[in-house]
Amino acid sequence: MRNASARPYFPNLDGLRFFAFLFVFISHATLFIWQGPAFLAQGDLGVSFFFVLSGFLITYLLLFEKETSGNAVKLSNFYARRILRIWPVYFITLCVGILVAHFQLMHLPFSTAFKLSAIPWYTGFIANFYLIKYPAVSVLVAVLWSISIEEQFYFVWPLILMTIRKRFIPWFLCTLILIATLFRLFHWQDYNTVAYSTFSAMSDLAIGALSGFLMFYMPALSGKVGRYCTKNKVLLLYGIFIVCLAIKMFSSLLIPHAFYPLYVALMPVVFGLLFVGIIFEQNYSVHSLFKVSRSKASTYLGKISYGLYAYHMIAITVVLYIFSLFRIEPDLAITLISFLTAIGLASLSYKYIEQKVLRLKNKLH
Repeated sequence: MRNASARPYFPNLDGLRFFAFLFVFISHATLFIWQGPAFLAQGDLGVSFFFVLSGFLITYLLLFEKETSGNAVKLSNFYARRILRIWPVYFITLCVGILVAHFQLMHLPFSTAFKLSAIPWYTGFIANFYLIKYPAVSVLVAVLWSISIEEQFYFVWPLILMTIRKRFIPWFLCTLILIATLFRLFHWQDYNTVAYSTFSAMSDLAIGALSGFLMFYMPALSGKVGRYCTKNKVLLLYGIFIVCLAIKMFSSLLIPHAFYPLYVALMPVVFGLLFVGIIFEQNYSVHSLFKVSRSKASTYLGKISYGLYAYHMIAITVVLYIFSLFRIEPDLAITLISFLTAIGLASLSYKYIEQKVLRLKNKLH
């Protein structure tokens, strides 16, 4: 049995969360502020990275708790910790979205309208399915779709993990990856379904969970990864990522129409595996070109990344509205101001709300 006091901590994951958010922010800034080229709108990759990170970390921590507590996980404590971590920021964002919709802000390049009929979908954490059915939703709360999927994962995955025998878990996760791939293949023409459905996103979560499972039950693998990841191989990993990113950015030009359904189905799996490679490289490689944990700025921004993600569209809306009153056209400067505003909101939230709640969360072990 492992030492329960030595709770696992992966310092480089904080910085990785920030870079995942950065993909989302650049995408939304491109779409909503300065209407830049469409190929810069790659926010789905940031969300996918968040999912893979969550799958890896939650699985590893659940397995750690299971082993250190005598083959059991106290589900009530697990759910309480997730509620304390997720709900405050989630419902603040939802309430702000509803409040702003009431004022009907003008002169914005997007809608902040919010239908009260959407509230049950959001309070029930099935907002992602609402976006599939009603895509024209307030941009202030639309970002909550991915948090809804995370909550669905947090609710279901511990129950499955405690039920299935250990030797069957990798097969179960591989089956989920296959089902998600086939689901995207079947719905490849329906963008909203592929983008927002839990059945599509679960391959990212399953890939992350599988990596967490392997690293927990095969601890020698971390040493092998550390030795295998020479600087040349690290460069190769990031080189492959850049090539795949370029292909995705210009997929309409590079992917023949006949192969596009297959591309839609397989692309998330490819990036999911690359994200796992980055997680392994950052956490275990002794030859990394740069560990993100060495940067205090990226580590801090990673710690507040949940607030950054939830509040950044509020920041963009507030900044755009203020500048619209002075008839100032959106540009890159406004993008920077929006980014700094998001950091300010997330920092205040982290200091005065999240950290206070996290003290309660940390007591639940």
